[in-house]
Amino acid sequence: MVLVYFFNKHLNYVSFRGMLPPDLFSRKPKDMTSMEVSSWIFILKWVIPGFVVISFMRITNFAQRVNYNWGVIAVSVVVFIQVSLMIIKPSIYYLASQVQGGGVTLVAMNYFRILQSYISIPLKLLLLAGTLKIFLTLKPVEKTP
Repeated sequence: MVLVYFFNKHLNYVSFRGMLPPDLFSRKPKDMTSMEVSSWIFILKWVIPGFVVISFMRITNFAQRVNYNWGVIAVSVVVFIQVSLMIIKPSIYYLASQVQGGGVTLVAMNYFRILQSYISIPLKLLLLAGTLKIFLTLKPVEKTP
């Protein structure tokens, strides 16, 4: 899950467009329903990178080669915070939209954007450092005769 998240942070789902059949993109997104667009974004952003990451992990025996160190903890903390923010954001918007007038929603959105902007750069740096630490401290491949 962490590697899929890292994959998503550094590759845009549109970059997979060249690998897919052109018939999939014959209709413009404005002609598609929001459910169709959301489904394609989910497939291109989570399913395909998931298959790539799972294949990588199986081919390289990644799980057996990881040394548990501060890199694993750092990446786990970053992913937990990012997933928490993804869950909290719609909750805040939904709860704030229940108040009539709309002022609370505007204030909640602004505070949430400010929170995300202040913690985004440190989280990205921590994610990069943790991932580099994980990859640099992998155990060597055990060769079987």
